[in-house]
Amino acid sequence: KNMFLKDKKGRLWLVTCLEHRRFRIRDLEKRVGARKASFGKPDALWDALGVRPGAVTPFAVINDPAHRVTVALDRRLPDAQTINAHPLHNEATAAVSGADMMRLFKITGHRPLIVDFDALEAMERTRADIAEPGGTP
Repeated sequence: KNMFLKDKKGRLWLVTCLEHRRFRIRDLEKRVGARKASFGKPDALWDALGVRPGAVTPFAVINDPAHRVTVALDRRLPDAQTINAHPLHNEATAAVSGADMMRLFKITGHRPLIVDFDALEAMERTRADIAEPGGTP
């Protein structure tokens, strides 16, 4: 799952996590130091990463030599055997190892913030349990 976000201060974020992750953006903000993040506009996505909506991908960091975008990466991805992502368009999928993805970030000079999405999901599950009748507090 890849998301392009912009926060209240105008900072741009590329969030990459396992595709099944369920979390609240507000919880993610607290982990990465963003405030009032929302999905970035298509023009901002194109200007910053050179891709269109539906094709957001960690490979797009190659189009960000000015490091305008901060990468927030699921802590499970660096060790993943395979990461599937769009190759700058959404008509195909490319597969690389987590180690190779980290190598790409190093080559481009991007230093991902490693985020514990397991913890974010636990927070979301706790909220759901409390919200359901008979849920545990």
